[in-house]
Amino acid sequence: MITFEQQYKQILTPLCFHCPEPYFAPAHNRIPHVGCCSYSPTFTLFELYQAIKEDKLESFKPYLQYDFIIDDFEFKVPAIVDESFFTLDVSGLSESELEEQKLPYSICQFFKKNQGCSLHPALKNATCRSFICPTAEETLQNDQQQQVEAWVKSIQYEARAFNKKHKPILSERNLTLAENLVEIISYFNTIAFSEQKKGEF
Repeated sequence: MITFEQQYKQILTPLCFHCPEPYFAPAHNRIPHVGCCSYSPTFTLFELYQAIKEDKLESFKPYLQYDFIIDDFEFKVPAIVDESFFTLDVSGLSESELEEQKLPYSICQFFKKNQGCSLHPALKNATCRSFICPTAEETLQNDQQQQVEAWVKSIQYEARAFNKKHKPILSERNLTLAENLVEIISYFNTIAFSEQKKGEF
């Protein structure tokens, strides 16, 4: 069963508690089976705005520093990689191949045992809120698969539209996450306050 949670726009399924997808199986039984929570999530301006709007910026503050910034407007939180990975010979692999090789050895920093994702739902990125693995999707009828596809498009569109609108504004002001975090937070605080005032009328 797959459902769409309206408030925070996320696709949910109880299958995730016992992930059936072979692709996400851990490398060995000493590593917890966390399914797709083995990947390293990337957060955009949209998630940063959501954190500010929900007054939950503290969840991201440890990662809003230079080492985690992957471009002017995104930051990546690397998964925790089991030490056994570092015994492998990964010479000659491209960056994308290396990341894929790490998956069976990795656990997202936000994953908590018996809970799953520890982030507030509003702070999860669009991928985490919309991803459904092939094994879960195969349990659906055709009409249900089409519905899930529509939910995915809706989730992805909201984040893309927000980023497309605000990236050029920040670029024009020469503001980046690495160099001007305080100014960007102030910018989003102004927007959140404006949205709140609109909602009062």
